[in-house]
Amino acid sequence: MSQKQLDSVTKALSTYPGRDKAIRSLAFYLLLHAPGSVRQKELQALAKQLSGCRLVMRQFNHPSMIKACQMLLQTKKGDPIEYYAGAGVTIIYTVYGVAELIAWLADAGILALDAARWYRYCLYLWIGGMKILVTGAAGFIGSHTVLELVESGYDVFCIDNFVNAVADDQGRPVSLLRVAEITGKQIPFEKCDVCDINQLDEIFKKHKFDGLIHLAALKAVGESVAKPYDYYSNNLVASLNLIKMCQKYGVKNFIFSSSATVYGPPKELPITENSPTGQGITNPYGQTKYMMEQILIDVGKAEPDWNIVLLRYFNPVGAHKSGKIGEDPKGVPNNLMPFVSQVAIGKLPVLTIYGDKFDTPDGTGVRDYIHIVDLAKGHVKALDRIKAKGHIGTEIYNLGTGTGYSVKEMVAAMEKASGRKISTKIGVPRPGDVATVYCDPALAKEKLNWQAEFGLDDMCCDLWRWQTQNPNGFLEA
Repeated sequence: MSQKQLDSVTKALSTYPGRDKAIRSLAFYLLLHAPGSVRQKELQALAKQLSGCRLVMRQFNHPSMIKACQMLLQTKKGDPIEYYAGAGVTIIYTVYGVAELIAWLADAGILALDAARWYRYCLYLWIGGMKILVTGAAGFIGSHTVLELVESGYDVFCIDNFVNAVADDQGRPVSLLRVAEITGKQIPFEKCDVCDINQLDEIFKKHKFDGLIHLAALKAVGESVAKPYDYYSNNLVASLNLIKMCQKYGVKNFIFSSSATVYGPPKELPITENSPTGQGITNPYGQTKYMMEQILIDVGKAEPDWNIVLLRYFNPVGAHKSGKIGEDPKGVPNNLMPFVSQVAIGKLPVLTIYGDKFDTPDGTGVRDYIHIVDLAKGHVKALDRIKAKGHIGTEIYNLGTGTGYSVKEMVAAMEKASGRKISTKIGVPRPGDVATVYCDPALAKEKLNWQAEFGLDDMCCDLWRWQTQNPNGFLEA
């Protein structure tokens, strides 16, 4: 788009009766979606011209604004209802104006803040936010997702039953208390077991949700083999209860926490969203994820006005850069990196590497590890897409980096981050273990405008910061 064309569009919009709201919304939206490419830089240039044009036009509004304030002062002597209504609107516009000023100063480099995030705040303040129910909100993925949602301007309500989370002596979720500390905002929470449909009904009745992110589930692969009934009954009933409540109360935006386990042993690499699913899944946990995907796909067909996003996680690791929230496994960790970090800090004696004869560069298993903050941001991007498009139907995305790291590479990276030697020994491969698993995240980049930003060193440094600041997890809160 040429400079002349940009100027023509700007001039045309400046004469439109609804120009202020149109230009604000368009400018902020374009700025949010202009991170890098040549085409996106053109959009960013257009957005800044539109915003600049709007700021110039606002100078002509000063006399009318002063007059409105004078009328507000005069109204105080008359109708109190009219006065307080006017005062409320004035306060709302003031809050918006401050957010907009901060966004512009950050974009200009005067303030060391994330300009895109403040532009997002402006957009949500201007065209309205979404209230999102987050289940399993106090867990590892849940707490990081809540933090990113809040920092992106979403209104959240959190529920958890503390099966995979920690409560303080007053029954409050420690992880979400720390999220409140990081964000400077209170995090609404109620203890709730999603399998209790009556309690769930009361929550839906009290709150008007625009959408939900369903994270709550039993999640230990090994335990699911030993306790299949618990996993099938908990994970399926909880999800079915949520679908029923969404139907009852008209909640039509549903984001589901799925897993790469639905692919089973990969028949091709990298794994794409079109790769076969439901074949060769070796544990009940993975089966419940696959079953819930099928149920939600069928719901999407029966409810064509719903938006359903299935996010297939690969291997989340790391922690928030503050070191205040991270993964706090109960008992011996089931996942590799929490186990590695506990060996590094001395809580566990040695890491067993299950197999060193795989067909990989160093003989140990290769997996697609993703920083937990990147994963959390994927949920925000899914909601952003729903909000921008209005209707998307049912969509499926891989959330991974597209790069595989071996067990030995992960151990070496943690040794580098911690400055400590990590003891290891070689064991026999476990049933169902495969050599290599990693995904192709191109679809998420294309449609969600999402891609992983953090690398292996970031994952390990942030995990080590969490581990050293919280050697006993949240119990020291």
